[in-house]
Amino acid sequence: MESVSVKLPKDLLATSARCARVLGIPRAEYIRRAIERMNREVETRARADRMAAASEKVRKESMRVNAEFAAIERHSGRTFKALLKAAPLSGVEIRRSRNSRARFTTVS
Repeated sequence: MESVSVKLPKDLLATSARCARVLGIPRAEYIRRAIERMNREVETRARADRMAAASEKVRKESMRVNAEFAAIERHSGRTFKALLKAAPLSGVEIRRSRNSRARFTTVS
């Protein structure tokens, strides 16, 4: 373990010492845990930001696909869920035709 020198305000140091005593751990352990917790929170926030950015990148395509499924449901009078239930997944292929509409076909 490496050693680090940190300057802290007296009130923050006093509060840290008091909280460490309540937990029955050394002040240094309390400060280590506080840093670890903050690191986890920052990493979690950074991961959420990355996922939001990735989601934003595919949003337009997702909306287009949702619109296609809505059109299929309107055209067939059945929901996509009902179409999948009616034919086992192992026997269904979704193919895009030349006019860019999705088509359901069964595989023999």
